[in-house]
Amino acid sequence: MKSHLKSVGRFCLSGIAVALFVSGCAIFTGHQAKNQSDSDMSDADVSLKSDRAEIEKLRKSIPEDRRKQNDELKSLLHFFGEVRLPPETIQEKYERMFEHERDKFDHQKERAREKFDRQEQKERDAFEKKLKDERREYLKEHHSSKEREQFFSDQEDKRESFNNDELEKRDEFDSAWREKSDDFNSDMNDKRQEFTEQFREYTVRYKAWKKSLREKNEQNEQNEQ
Repeated sequence: MKSHLKSVGRFCLSGIAVALFVSGCAIFTGHQAKNQSDSDMSDADVSLKSDRAEIEKLRKSIPEDRRKQNDELKSLLHFFGEVRLPPETIQEKYERMFEHERDKFDHQKERAREKFDRQEQKERDAFEKKLKDERREYLKEHHSSKEREQFFSDQEDKRESFNNDELEKRDEFDSAWREKSDDFNSDMNDKRQEFTEQFREYTVRYKAWKKSLREKNEQNEQNEQ
């Protein structure tokens, strides 16, 4: 996704939220292991769909964010309407604002990744604890070799499914942020280009204005003589 909205002063700055959750615990005993495994796989599918829905919200939020006005840039561009400030002053203000918006976006991205990492680790810890609790409860009772083999096989299947889901969620999270970063960079380039064009015109007008002031002052001095 790469939407380019080129109206003056729109910056994509919004927060994101990626909600992740852990499926409930269950205790496996005897022949129930296989049926319970199938149920847990279904729960994992529901969890993955929910996570994907949250990531999709992140993608859809991008064009909405870009429609928001940035008052600083809008005010800055208003300087071009009337020749008042030296061009270098306007350019300095713009560069500071540009750097500020870049820092805010990078900080937002960093905080989102830290939140995702914490949630991912929380899910992993909870999942491993769940498997451990299941093993402890299961081994309290006597089971045949075949039953034990099936139980541990089911646990490995669940671990593999969990790892695959987590990897897929991370890939989708990274993909969503790549799109958001590309969109932000494109928007910044559009704004810089727009600023440069107006700045060039303003500079010509400013020089003409300064020249007219000099000529007017010279004329006043001659009249006084």
